[in-house]
Order: sequence, then C-alpha cells, then structure tokens
Amino acid sequence: MDGVIQRLMQLADQRLVQLACDVKRLVCLFTVTCLLTATTTVLAAPDTIYYPPAGSWASATAGSLGVDEAKLAEALRFAVQSDNPASRDQALVQATTFGAREPYDQIIGPMKTRAAANGLVVYRGKVVAQWGDVSSVDMTHSISKTFLT
Repeated sequence: MDGVIQRLMQLADQRLVQLACDVKRLVCLFTVTCLLTATTTVLAAPDTIYYPPAGSWASATAGSLGVDEAKLAEALRFAVQSDNPASRDQALVQATTFGAREPYDQIIGPMKTRAAANGLVVYRGKVVAQWGDVSSVDMTHSISKTFLT
C-alpha cells in the first residue's frame, strides 16, 4: 500500500510541476506583452501601417519602431529562462501524466520530441526579436480550449 501511495504522490508532484510550467509560460507571455505595450509609442498613422505579404514577414530593429530595446532584451531573457523543465520526450510525458492514470491511455499516433523554448515578437507587422528555432513544429494539445472557452 505504501508503494501505491508513494507512486500517487510522485504523479501528483509531476502534475504540479507541469501546472507550474504552464503558469510560468502564461506569465512570460503576459510579461512580454505588457513590456511591449508599456514601452511603445503611439500607433502608426493609417497610411503607414504595414501589412506583410502572405508567408513573408519583414524585420526591423526594435528601436526603429519605438520599442525600448533594453526592456525587450529583458523580456526575451525571461522567456528563454522560463523554458519548460519537463522532459522533451512527449511519449514519456504522456505516459507519466495522462497515461499514468487514465483508461485507454495507449498512444495511437506518432509522438515528437519538443523543441527548446523559441518564439518571436512581431510589432507593427515586423519581426523585432526572435529566439530559438522558430521554424520547429511542436505538437499542440488542447489549444482550442484557450480560444473557445
């Protein structure tokens, strides 16, 4: 019985770590958004708004668009340091979280190893910063809940 309780405690600890990482990511995204909003100048006049062609983003320096470069660099450092500490092996994560206690937990499709933290900041239609491998494609789970609930 003690072994079962210990295993349940381990699973609970893993889930708490995952939840903490999710919260940390949301705080990171919120922080980057706030810093950019707080440090930018008045929006461009309608005749100077840039609309990128499909599939192609122009880039610009943050300073040229009125973004405080030091605060942007601080936000990017925070984003990189907030990388999820969980295993990058998604099959392992699945097996030790949802698959550890749910029925019908067999993986029926391919699982991919996730990339390290990466992202980009687009302001006024131009990329002003990026970090990590932004061309990597990661698995996405339950993303529609964020937008539809």
